[in-house]
Amino acid sequence: MDKPSVFIGSSTEGLKIAKTIQLLLDRVCEVTIWSQGVFGLSKGYLEELVYSLEKFDFAILVLTPDDMTISREMESESPRDNVIFELGLFVGGIGRNRTYVVYDRTKKIKIPSDLAGISMANFELHSNGNLESSLGACCTRIENEIEKNGIRENKRFNQLADATKNVDKTNQKFQTLINLMARSRKVELDVIASQFGEFINTDHLKEIKKDLDDLSKAVNE
Repeated sequence: MDKPSVFIGSSTEGLKIAKTIQLLLDRVCEVTIWSQGVFGLSKGYLEELVYSLEKFDFAILVLTPDDMTISREMESESPRDNVIFELGLFVGGIGRNRTYVVYDRTKKIKIPSDLAGISMANFELHSNGNLESSLGACCTRIENEIEKNGIRENKRFNQLADATKNVDKTNQKFQTLINLMARSRKVELDVIASQFGEFINTDHLKEIKKDLDDLSKAVNE
Protein backbone atom coordinates (compact mmCIF):
# COMPACT_ATOMS: atom_id res chain seq x y z
CA MET A 1 0.00 0.00 0.00
CA ASP A 2 1.31 3.45 -0.96
CA LYS A 3 2.29 5.79 1.85
CA PRO A 4 1.35 9.48 1.75
CA SER A 5 4.25 11.74 0.79
CA VAL A 6 5.17 14.63 3.09
CA PHE A 7 7.36 17.69 2.47
CA ILE A 8 9.06 19.38 5.41
CA GLY A 9 10.23 22.95 5.01
CA SER A 10 12.38 24.82 7.51
CA SER A 11 15.29 27.18 7.80
CA THR A 12 18.79 25.78 8.19
CA GLU A 13 18.44 26.50 11.91
CA GLY A 14 15.27 24.39 12.03
CA LEU A 15 16.77 21.33 10.32
CA LYS A 16 17.28 19.44 13.58
CA ILE A 17 13.55 19.72 14.32
CA ALA A 18 12.71 18.75 10.72
CA LYS A 19 14.89 15.63 10.89
CA THR A 20 13.30 14.57 14.17
CA ILE A 21 9.81 14.96 12.68
CA GLN A 22 10.93 12.85 9.71
CA LEU A 23 12.09 10.13 12.09
CA LEU A 24 8.82 10.14 14.04
CA LEU A 25 6.60 9.99 10.94
CA ASP A 26 8.67 7.47 8.99
CA ARG A 27 6.38 4.55 9.84
CA VAL A 28 3.32 6.03 8.13
CA CYS A 29 4.71 8.46 5.54
CA GLU A 30 7.39 9.00 2.94
CA VAL A 31 8.92 12.16 4.35
CA THR A 32 11.30 14.40 2.41
CA ILE A 33 13.04 17.41 3.94
CA TRP A 34 13.77 20.42 1.72
CA SER A 35 17.51 19.72 2.01
CA GLN A 36 17.20 16.13 0.73
CA GLY A 37 17.32 16.59 -3.04
CA VAL A 38 14.04 18.46 -3.53
CA PHE A 39 15.76 21.40 -5.19
CA GLY A 40 18.01 20.32 -8.06
CA LEU A 41 20.64 22.25 -9.99
CA SER A 42 18.85 22.29 -13.35
CA LYS A 43 15.86 24.39 -12.24
CA GLY A 44 15.36 27.48 -10.12
CA TYR A 45 14.10 27.44 -6.54
CA LEU A 46 10.61 28.70 -7.39
CA GLU A 47 10.21 26.35 -10.37
CA GLU A 48 11.24 23.34 -8.31
CA LEU A 49 8.96 24.35 -5.46
CA VAL A 50 5.92 24.72 -7.73
CA TYR A 51 6.72 21.37 -9.35
CA SER A 52 6.96 19.74 -5.90
CA LEU A 53 3.31 20.60 -5.21
CA GLU A 54 2.33 17.73 -7.53
CA LYS A 55 4.55 15.25 -5.69
CA PHE A 56 3.45 15.73 -2.09
CA ASP A 57 0.22 14.95 -0.23
CA PHE A 58 1.08 16.99 2.86
CA ALA A 59 3.46 19.73 3.94
CA ILE A 60 4.91 20.54 7.35
CA LEU A 61 6.57 23.91 7.85
CA VAL A 62 8.82 24.35 10.87
CA LEU A 63 8.79 27.93 12.12
CA THR A 64 11.82 28.98 14.14
CA PRO A 65 12.84 32.46 15.39
CA ASP A 66 15.53 33.23 12.83
CA ASP A 67 14.99 36.91 11.96
CA MET A 68 13.95 40.11 13.69
CA THR A 69 10.86 41.98 12.46
CA ILE A 70 9.76 45.49 13.39
CA SER A 71 6.01 46.07 13.28
CA ARG A 72 4.27 49.12 14.79
CA GLU A 73 7.57 50.06 16.41
CA MET A 74 7.66 46.66 18.13
CA GLU A 75 10.59 44.34 17.49
CA SER A 76 9.90 40.59 17.48
CA GLU A 77 11.49 37.35 16.35
CA SER A 78 10.04 35.87 13.16
CA PRO A 79 10.53 32.92 10.78
CA ARG A 80 12.55 33.22 7.58
CA ASP A 81 10.72 34.76 4.64
CA ASN A 82 11.34 31.74 2.41
CA VAL A 83 9.67 29.40 4.94
CA ILE A 84 6.60 31.66 5.08
CA PHE A 85 6.60 31.74 1.28
CA GLU A 86 6.69 27.92 1.13
CA LEU A 87 3.86 27.82 3.67
CA GLY A 88 1.68 30.07 1.51
CA LEU A 89 2.50 28.13 -1.64
CA PHE A 90 1.52 24.77 -0.13
CA VAL A 91 -1.66 26.20 1.41
CA GLY A 92 -2.69 27.38 -2.05
CA GLY A 93 -1.48 24.24 -3.81
CA ILE A 94 -2.64 21.33 -1.64
CA GLY A 95 -4.99 23.02 0.85
CA ARG A 96 -5.04 24.28 4.43
CA ASN A 97 -6.15 20.91 5.79
CA ARG A 98 -2.99 19.29 4.36
CA THR A 99 -0.52 21.92 5.53
CA TYR A 100 0.77 21.95 9.11
CA VAL A 101 2.87 24.35 11.13
CA VAL A 102 5.23 23.19 13.89
CA TYR A 103 6.82 25.64 16.33
CA ASP A 104 8.21 25.83 19.85
CA ARG A 105 5.49 27.43 21.98
CA THR A 106 8.07 28.75 24.46
CA LYS A 107 9.60 30.97 21.78
CA LYS A 108 8.08 34.36 21.07
CA ILE A 109 7.72 33.90 17.32
CA LYS A 110 5.71 36.37 15.25
CA ILE A 111 3.34 34.11 13.33
CA PRO A 112 1.37 35.55 10.36
CA SER A 113 -2.18 36.47 11.40
CA ASP A 114 -3.80 35.02 8.26
CA LEU A 115 -3.13 31.36 9.08
CA ALA A 116 -6.69 30.53 10.14
CA GLY A 117 -7.60 26.97 9.26
CA ILE A 118 -4.03 25.69 9.28
CA SER A 119 -3.21 23.04 11.89
CA MET A 120 -0.77 24.43 14.45
CA ALA A 121 1.21 21.71 16.20
CA ASN A 122 3.34 23.31 18.89
CA PHE A 123 5.75 21.68 21.31
CA GLU A 124 7.95 22.49 24.28
CA LEU A 125 11.46 21.16 24.72
CA HIS A 126 11.59 18.75 27.66
CA SER A 127 13.85 19.49 30.60
CA ASN A 128 16.17 16.64 29.60
CA GLY A 129 16.64 18.17 26.13
CA ASN A 130 15.27 15.10 24.32
CA LEU A 131 13.90 16.56 21.08
CA GLU A 132 12.34 13.28 19.93
CA SER A 133 10.14 12.95 23.01
CA SER A 134 9.40 16.69 22.95
CA LEU A 135 7.99 16.43 19.43
CA GLY A 136 6.15 13.16 20.08
CA ALA A 137 2.74 14.64 20.92
CA CYS A 138 2.56 17.12 18.03
CA CYS A 139 3.76 14.46 15.56
CA THR A 140 1.02 12.13 16.79
CA ARG A 141 -1.54 14.84 16.04
CA ILE A 142 -0.12 15.29 12.54
CA GLU A 143 0.00 11.52 12.00
CA ASN A 144 -3.69 11.23 12.91
CA GLU A 145 -4.58 13.99 10.42
CA ILE A 146 -2.50 12.35 7.70
CA GLU A 147 -4.14 8.96 8.25
CA LYS A 148 -7.58 10.62 8.15
CA ASN A 149 -6.99 12.59 4.93
CA GLY A 150 -4.82 10.08 3.03
CA ILE A 151 -3.33 10.47 -0.43
CA ARG A 152 -4.74 13.26 -2.58
CA GLU A 153 -7.21 11.99 -5.20
CA ASN A 154 -5.78 14.06 -8.05
CA LYS A 155 -2.36 12.63 -7.21
CA ARG A 156 -3.81 9.11 -7.55
CA PHE A 157 -5.20 10.17 -10.94
CA ASN A 158 -1.80 11.47 -12.02
CA GLN A 159 -0.16 8.21 -10.92
CA LEU A 160 -2.72 6.24 -12.95
CA ALA A 161 -2.15 8.49 -15.96
CA ASP A 162 1.62 7.98 -15.69
CA ALA A 163 1.14 4.21 -15.46
CA THR A 164 -1.07 4.27 -18.57
CA LYS A 165 1.56 6.27 -20.44
CA ASN A 166 4.22 3.73 -19.47
CA VAL A 167 2.03 0.86 -20.74
CA ASP A 168 1.47 2.72 -24.02
CA LYS A 169 5.21 3.31 -24.41
CA THR A 170 5.90 -0.38 -23.75
CA ASN A 171 3.30 -1.43 -26.33
CA GLN A 172 4.88 0.90 -28.89
CA LYS A 173 8.30 -0.60 -28.23
CA PHE A 174 6.97 -4.14 -28.71
CA GLN A 175 5.17 -3.06 -31.87
CA THR A 176 8.37 -1.57 -33.29
CA LEU A 177 10.36 -4.65 -32.32
CA ILE A 178 7.91 -7.04 -34.00
CA ASN A 179 7.84 -4.92 -37.17
CA LEU A 180 11.64 -4.93 -37.32
CA MET A 181 11.78 -8.69 -36.77
CA ALA A 182 9.18 -9.31 -39.49
CA ARG A 183 11.05 -7.08 -41.92
CA SER A 184 14.32 -8.84 -41.11
CA ARG A 185 12.76 -12.28 -41.69
CA LYS A 186 11.41 -11.13 -45.07
CA VAL A 187 14.87 -10.01 -46.15
CA GLU A 188 16.29 -13.36 -45.08
CA LEU A 189 13.58 -15.18 -47.06
CA ASP A 190 14.39 -13.11 -50.16
CA VAL A 191 18.09 -13.98 -49.83
CA ILE A 192 17.28 -17.67 -49.35
CA ALA A 193 14.93 -17.65 -52.33
CA SER A 194 17.53 -16.03 -54.58
CA GLN A 195 20.30 -18.41 -53.54
CA PHE A 196 18.46 -21.68 -53.03
CA GLY A 197 15.13 -21.10 -54.73
CA GLU A 198 15.43 -24.16 -56.95
CA PHE A 199 15.76 -26.41 -53.88
CA ILE A 200 12.90 -24.89 -51.86
CA ASN A 201 9.17 -25.09 -52.34
CA THR A 202 8.25 -21.47 -53.24
CA ASP A 203 4.74 -21.96 -51.88
CA HIS A 204 6.24 -22.43 -48.42
CA LEU A 205 8.22 -19.20 -48.76
CA LYS A 206 5.10 -17.31 -49.87
CA GLU A 207 3.16 -18.74 -46.94
CA ILE A 208 5.83 -17.63 -44.45
CA LYS A 209 5.89 -14.14 -45.98
CA LYS A 210 2.11 -13.93 -45.72
CA ASP A 211 2.29 -14.92 -42.04
CA LEU A 212 4.84 -12.17 -41.44
CA ASP A 213 2.62 -9.63 -43.22
CA ASP A 214 -0.35 -10.72 -41.11
CA LEU A 215 1.74 -10.38 -37.96
CA SER A 216 2.79 -6.83 -38.87
CA LYS A 217 -0.81 -5.84 -39.63
CA ALA A 218 -2.03 -7.32 -36.35
CA VAL A 219 0.39 -5.36 -34.16
CA ASN A 220 -0.31 -2.12 -36.07
CA GLU A 221 -4.09 -2.26 -35.70
